[in-house]
Amino acid sequence: MCECESETLTVRCQPVTCPVSPPVTCDKPGQVLVNTTVDCCEISDCSCDVNLCPIPTIQCPLGFIPSFSVSPDNCCPEFICSPMKVCVHNTTVYQPGSAIPSDDPCTICQCGWNVDPETNLLAPECVIADCNDNCPEGHEYQRIPGQCCGECVSTDCVVMHDNNTVTVSVDQIWQPSNDKCVQYKCERVNGNSVTVEIKTTCPAFNPENCIPGTETIDADGCCQTCTLDTKCNVQKNSTYLVSNGCISSTPVEITSCSGLCETSSIYSAEANALVHSCTCCQEMTTTKKEVTLTCPDGSNINHSYIYIESCGCKASDCSSQSTSLRRRRRRV
Repeated sequence: MCECESETLTVRCQPVTCPVSPPVTCDKPGQVLVNTTVDCCEISDCSCDVNLCPIPTIQCPLGFIPSFSVSPDNCCPEFICSPMKVCVHNTTVYQPGSAIPSDDPCTICQCGWNVDPETNLLAPECVIADCNDNCPEGHEYQRIPGQCCGECVSTDCVVMHDNNTVTVSVDQIWQPSNDKCVQYKCERVNGNSVTVEIKTTCPAFNPENCIPGTETIDADGCCQTCTLDTKCNVQKNSTYLVSNGCISSTPVEITSCSGLCETSSIYSAEANALVHSCTCCQEMTTTKKEVTLTCPDGSNINHSYIYIESCGCKASDCSSQSTSLRRRRRRV
């Protein structure tokens, strides 16, 4: 530093006096001591060398992820564990809205959206289960071991008949008063009450085959019955006619004669023997009818069959039976 003195008009120079700087300590990660000269004075300062920053070995707890932040006061980035938007329960991570198992079967939990201030993670949200114990008719509410809510178990059977509801106990039978041909039985099948419908199928009833005045209802009150007229009458039935492998396309009405005819054995004083009188139920009048039969090769043929129009009792010879009977008696 030089200056001109006014009195002597001479230049006087002297060295610059540098200020005394406190000692500088570079002890933060990544810092190095650097000396620089500023205006003839040497200044010591800390410089940042990121290559000298330590390799992070951070281990974050469950539900947290590693992250870093950089501040002006530090050379190296600072690694921290940041919380995730998840719930953690029993070493398991749950996403928001997912169900979380509970030790109490009556408590229903899920991962909520609110942050727990103590853990900085999302907090589970739990509610108490609302069990519906209102059961329909014929059922009762029973608890299930190990579960919060029970279930409605069928105890009786519920029968709908003519828009009316009737409850039938297990192993009991109910019969409608207006329908004697059906019964409903309540049975237990695999722990459930099942209604079994029992229907009575009545045999074919034709009043023409009855003795007039004998028509009645059976003991169950379901089927009509009567005392059959045993006289010789035409009996009708439907069946498929088959001839030489060809068959009718629809059932054909087939007739037969059936019934009892008079048979007697009367003593004759003139003959001094028993006089036998035999009659058999046979056809009286018949006609021929034709039907078309379909053969296996697809061709059709006409086939005629006998159709009985009326039946009656015809006299039969009983002598052969009588002679045979006398011969058997002689052998004895």
